[in-house]
Amino acid sequence: MFKRKSKKSQTRSIKLKRHRKKREQEQSNLKRVISGYRQGMKKKRFFLEIMLPLILSVSSALLYFSFKDESLITRITTINSNISSVIAIQIGFNITSLALIASFGESAGRKAFTKIENKDETYDNMNQIISTYVYNISIYILLLIWGFLHLSVIEPIFKADIGLKLNYYFFLVSKWIYFTGWSFLILHGFIVFMRNVVLIQLYLLSVLKNNNNNNNNNNKSNLE
Repeated sequence: MFKRKSKKSQTRSIKLKRHRKKREQEQSNLKRVISGYRQGMKKKRFFLEIMLPLILSVSSALLYFSFKDESLITRITTINSNISSVIAIQIGFNITSLALIASFGESAGRKAFTKIENKDETYDNMNQIISTYVYNISIYILLLIWGFLHLSVIEPIFKADIGLKLNYYFFLVSKWIYFTGWSFLILHGFIVFMRNVVLIQLYLLSVLKNNNNNNNNNNKSNLE
C-alpha cells in the first residue's frame, strides 16, 4: 500500500510550484540562467569560481601595470588568438553535454547533485546543471565577441594613445581595468568549464547507476 501525501505536504508542493512558475515568468532569460548557475553555490565554490580568478587577474594586471601600452595590448591580442580555438572546442563540449542530458531525461539526475532551495529536487537539479552549461557557453560567446571588438576597435584606440593624450593616469587606470576584466572572464570561464566536466561525469554515473538498479529490479521480478 502506498501512503498518500498529507494535505499539508500537497498544499506546500502546490505553493512551491506556483512560486517557481511566477519567479520564472518575472525573470528574463539572462537572469534565469544566472539564477540557475548560482544555485547551491557555497563558500568553496564561490572562492574557486569567483574569488580565485579575480585574485589572479588583479595580480597579473599589477605585474603588467608597468609595461608599455603597446606591449600589453599586443600581449592581449596574442593570447586572444591562441585561446579562440580552445574556446570553440569547449563550447562544442558544453553543447554535446546538453544533448546527452536532454537524451537521458531529468530522472537520471535526481541523485547527482545536492539539494537546493526547495523540495522540488528533480527540477532544481536539472535547472542547476542546464543553467551552468548555458552560462559557460554564454561566457565563451562573450569572450569571442570581446576578442573581435578588441582586434577591430579597442586595439587601434590603445595603440593610437588617444587616452594618453587626454590624461596619462586615466589611461593607465583604464588599461588596468580592461586587462583585469578580460583576464577574469577567461579564468572564470575555464574554471566553470572544469566544473562542467565534473558535472557531466556525475550525471553519466547517475545514469549508469539508475540503469543497473532498474536491471536488477527487473531480474528480481522475473525470478519471482
